[in-house]
Amino acid sequence: MKSTWSKVTLYSKDTRALIFENLQQIGNLTSLQKLDVSYNEFSGDLQQPLVGLPRLRQAYWHGNPFAGAPTPVSPLGSQKPPNLGSDVNRLSAAALPVDKGALLDLFSALGGRSWYIRRGWDAEGSDPCLSGWFGVTCDDHGRVISIELSRNNLTGVLPRSIGQLQLLKSLKLSHNAIRGALPAEIEHLRYLRTLHLAENLLSSSLPPTLGTMHELEDLVLSHNYFVGPLPSPASKGGLARLRRLEAQYNRFQGPLPATLRLLLGLDLLDVAGNRLSGPLPPGYGELLSLRLLSLAGNMFDGPLPSEWSELKRLRVLDAAGNRLSGVLPETWGTGMVSLRRLVLDDNHLEGRLPGSLFQLPQLQQLSMDRNHLSSTLPEAISLANATLEVLNLRGNRLYGNLPAALAALLNLKALDISGNSLHGFLPDYLETSHVLRELKARRQLQVGGNDFACPLPPWAPYDAECSTRNCPLDHVSDGRVCVKCRPGYFRDSHGMYFSKVL
Repeated sequence: MKSTWSKVTLYSKDTRALIFENLQQIGNLTSLQKLDVSYNEFSGDLQQPLVGLPRLRQAYWHGNPFAGAPTPVSPLGSQKPPNLGSDVNRLSAAALPVDKGALLDLFSALGGRSWYIRRGWDAEGSDPCLSGWFGVTCDDHGRVISIELSRNNLTGVLPRSIGQLQLLKSLKLSHNAIRGALPAEIEHLRYLRTLHLAENLLSSSLPPTLGTMHELEDLVLSHNYFVGPLPSPASKGGLARLRRLEAQYNRFQGPLPATLRLLLGLDLLDVAGNRLSGPLPPGYGELLSLRLLSLAGNMFDGPLPSEWSELKRLRVLDAAGNRLSGVLPETWGTGMVSLRRLVLDDNHLEGRLPGSLFQLPQLQQLSMDRNHLSSTLPEAISLANATLEVLNLRGNRLYGNLPAALAALLNLKALDISGNSLHGFLPDYLETSHVLRELKARRQLQVGGNDFACPLPPWAPYDAECSTRNCPLDHVSDGRVCVKCRPGYFRDSHGMYFSKVL
């Protein structure tokens, strides 16, 4: 009787006898599309009963002790041959000679004999598609569509013949020791969607033709030695589908390509740790799908573009360690409604700290240490009471008293306002607030390098400092002017030590 089952999945070894006895009956399951009998104890020939299944597309049997090599399966009449999942023996047509030749070149050029796993690659007479070479996936017609050899001790230079794999959709070679240049023949991979080359020794400039690839969605080049300009669209429709560009920690030079604003589907752009320079392009405000933008550790200069306030989906913006100057745009606090982390450390930003930033409904981290901000701490800090976890304003020129708004931050995990010109008596809420008291205990509350008034209370943070500024004996300094000592305290003749009146 014909069955309408479309999927059979068996993992337990307890059912192996039943399935083995009824192996021939599998041939009656004419609607079967997927068969998984992995990690059992089958032996013998499993493929022969599957030849007549017209809809079978995937069959998994890895983890079984077969007595011999599985029987190759070829198309029957107009039926398409079934295939097997990645990293296991595949039911497919034999690989085209041009694809097999390109794979053999890859094996030879990248030190295949030293690979950690090379199953099938060095077997004489084996076929990439029929014999299931490790990391190779084929389609039903014997064309290689995916190569996954990350963390497999690949060493050497990528061969130019890689361009012969014309139907390749995914190439993942990260975390190896591949050196040299990326071959220009990569342009022939017209259907390539994923290219992962992170953590290798690749160098030289990228081939300009990389910017003509229309299908590329995921490009990861991080932690190499690439030089020259960043990849960018080089033709109409070039990189039009790109969603992820990771190029951090290379040696790329020049400006941020203005043409990247054309990649409207771009979700992640990370170019940190390069040698990029010049102003930040205002046109990036058009990247409405962007969620992460990392520009840290470059040499960008000039102002922060107010147009970036249009990035309503942006969650992380990190531009630390550059030469950015000017003021923080007020519009960022009303436009970037999804922003969670804003990191602008080690720049030359100046002016006031906009209270509008604390209106951002999801803000978790604001870090702007070692800039030239000059203003008081805004009371608007309290607006971020439900979300803000990290506030780092160390090493600026902030002045004035500590606002009561700091006591309203209920989820704060780290507060660093050291190295400014804050003054006045330390407020009692540093002790009465449970959150701030916990930060003090963990030394995550840092206030040193300011001019707080003496005497310091016994519960003062460990790094707190005070100054008298040559005030009269019955006065102390709040950092700016002399004020009367607190009741019960006095300043001694040295001007530095205070004792409680007995």
